[in-house]
Amino acid sequence: MNRRISQSLIKIFEDQRIVLWYGGDEHAEMHTHFSKLDLAGIEKIELRNNEFAVKYRVLRQQPKDKFLLFIPGEQPANRENWLLDLCLANYIFSTDEAVLYLQELGLEIELKPVIQDHLSFFKNKERLAALQRIVEPGRDHGRELRYKLLAVIGKTEPQLERLLMSLIAEAADGKTVQIDQVEKFGLADFLWQETKREYGYTSESPSVDDLVKALFQSQSSSFLPREKPRLGREAIVFLQRWKDSAANQIHFEYFSNRLAREWSLSKQLETLGLKELAGADLYELIDQKILSDLKQGVLSDTISFQEAQALIRQREQKYWYSKYSYHYQAISAALTFLDRMRTVDFRFGSSGEALRNYVERYYLIDQAYRQYYYAYLQSGSSSLLAPFTERIEREYGNRFLLQLNDQWQEQLDKSNDFSLIDTSVLPQQRQFWKQYIQPYIEKGNRIFVIISDAMRFESGAELYERLLQEARFDATLDAMIASFPTFTQLGMASLLPHQTLTLMEQGTVLADGKNTKGTINRDKILSEQARGKAISAKEFLQATTPAKPNGRQWVMNFDVIYIYSKTIDKTGEDQDEKLFERTEEEFQHIINLLKKIAAVNGTNVIITADHGYLYQFDNIAESDFANFKVEGQTGLYNRRFVLGHELTAPKGGMHFTNESLRLEGKLEIMIPKSVNRLRQSGSGSRYVHGGMSLQELVIPVIQFSKKRTAEDDINLVSVELIRTTSRITSNQIVLSFYQKQAVKGKWHARELRLGFYNQRGELISNQHSVRFDSSEEAERKREQKVTFHFSQLAEQSHHQEVYLRMEDPSGGKYGEEVFTMMISFTSDFDI
Repeated sequence: MNRRISQSLIKIFEDQRIVLWYGGDEHAEMHTHFSKLDLAGIEKIELRNNEFAVKYRVLRQQPKDKFLLFIPGEQPANRENWLLDLCLANYIFSTDEAVLYLQELGLEIELKPVIQDHLSFFKNKERLAALQRIVEPGRDHGRELRYKLLAVIGKTEPQLERLLMSLIAEAADGKTVQIDQVEKFGLADFLWQETKREYGYTSESPSVDDLVKALFQSQSSSFLPREKPRLGREAIVFLQRWKDSAANQIHFEYFSNRLAREWSLSKQLETLGLKELAGADLYELIDQKILSDLKQGVLSDTISFQEAQALIRQREQKYWYSKYSYHYQAISAALTFLDRMRTVDFRFGSSGEALRNYVERYYLIDQAYRQYYYAYLQSGSSSLLAPFTERIEREYGNRFLLQLNDQWQEQLDKSNDFSLIDTSVLPQQRQFWKQYIQPYIEKGNRIFVIISDAMRFESGAELYERLLQEARFDATLDAMIASFPTFTQLGMASLLPHQTLTLMEQGTVLADGKNTKGTINRDKILSEQARGKAISAKEFLQATTPAKPNGRQWVMNFDVIYIYSKTIDKTGEDQDEKLFERTEEEFQHIINLLKKIAAVNGTNVIITADHGYLYQFDNIAESDFANFKVEGQTGLYNRRFVLGHELTAPKGGMHFTNESLRLEGKLEIMIPKSVNRLRQSGSGSRYVHGGMSLQELVIPVIQFSKKRTAEDDINLVSVELIRTTSRITSNQIVLSFYQKQAVKGKWHARELRLGFYNQRGELISNQHSVRFDSSEEAERKREQKVTFHFSQLAEQSHHQEVYLRMEDPSGGKYGEEVFTMMISFTSDFDI
């Protein structure tokens, strides 16, 4: 008690010169406290029938000194009070507990009833100190002070939304500490009155758990006809902000899943279709139902390709999408695959036309196949996607791969030498050095070459699009014809500078008589040509690590740097089922390599491959194996080619010599036709290369010419509002936003934060983060609809202008549209 009195008086004397202290009924006890006080710079005087002498002293004799005047007993009525003038002109100190707390907090006496109502709150020094840090003397009133008491309990801001979030989080964790204190300190009635005022919540036995049920029940009424909303429209905004709060999402998910079980939501959803659920995301079960219905609709052809893709795009903005993203991506890839298979035409009159068709159209089917299986494996949902898997595998193997390459084989059968492929359409891999590297050497420019082992054209095409979006380089995508047989040693040798290549019977390849096997030998060959260097991707990353400040100096020693990455091919040979997952890893690996190259001032980069491959997810059918065994003096015997001498040439195989393939050496090569594999014990048969299928032969060449300027870097798609009205007449409005350019090449996706604000800059609606990333060429397919719900704060802007703000994620202004708020009084009765 004495400490609190002392602290209160010290604070009071910061602004006062004379303080009067009436001892009251307990004047003896108060006198004891008075006697023990030791206040520096303040003179204590006890009054006992010496009022005039004390007044003369403090007012006349010592007009600048500070005094604490103690008067035993109660303060008399004004007409009987000889110290009335001092009382009126100075501060009267009280030892009433509530008043002491007021004095300690620096608050006005009018707030004494608030303190008295919640007196037990103040008896803890930590709570009192926390409150003291946020009170505002002269500004806080009863409502504000109670909010701050709640804020101290909840360790949050004195706002109802924040307080409720804190209480809900605690309830989700199975704790009741905060709500127990709210009730203990007499704040429960205030809390629930404010919740009623703000959100319309009423209950005979209000509780945090019941409030959450009311929130979910009210929002469920938008898609469950039998549900009636228990709360006002402000609750919609509250729920949206709850979901958007990263710190509170785990608690939202807890209640969402718990209530779905308690309310048997799965039964209620059974009668609802895709249209009713397309915009809902309150429960995880909704996404499960949508995915199930979407699967049935696609497989039964009751939903069009465009409708299904539009629905998937809509779901990308919903809460549970992140958990089911791979499920949606798998179905989207399946849709793309099946749609392209419906329109594919394998007719072509020459090998050149076939190559042109592959790099323009056919590769997209290989790409969709890979994208489907990657998403399928990542989703871990074999039961949901099993029908897609079965259908895709059947169409890919029996229709696409077989029919395409059988037609291609007809073109190959027209010749038995190197001229069987029209190289006027696509350049040969053996021309790589002359066509792509030599021009940089002649101009004195440094060139980096990333060789991704077994990156086929469809993967290179996707990487090209990703690099334009992420790596910020100008680039072109070309294709080459890999040397055949399409295996690593010949492909890698073909990319080196050479005049002649010699193929040996065990697969070793000589470039101008020099061994090309392995990085060390390739480095020797490159070092003799224009200060060249061959290095593995791992060694390059180590040589240019930030821990080595001489990384740039190391690069200065070379004009041509070949960087070898083997993520795809090594995995394909060792673990067939990991092939597409490792392809995804290779994309990121190459992006990291490009960042390292940029860090050492590299601006010119070419990405290519040694060969492509054939791959089927399911085990290979018996019919896909050749019905013969290559006989003769065999050297290297592979599932897709054989090297040796005096090899037999059955109908199912193509027979070549080194000479016919413009290679040096006396050697014969046998390659099975179309997509057939040779029988061989040991390594897997799903992932193969070495043959002459289009998937094995066509490889990417991604060429970067220069880094973009700062102005070029900001090349995001444009977004505009499609205006249908300038007046807002209800508690919600649906607006359409049009993405003006398709995401492709230099056009990047744009993310915008959308919300309505009043003239004071206050948010009056829910807020949406929308990503505009459509790559659709058709303009009508690049439109997105967004629904805004208005809070009660919006009513204050009746007949006033409000503003739809479009901001980038960092808060930068992108655009603003003006509307007139015309919500009528009848909105108060919306149910």
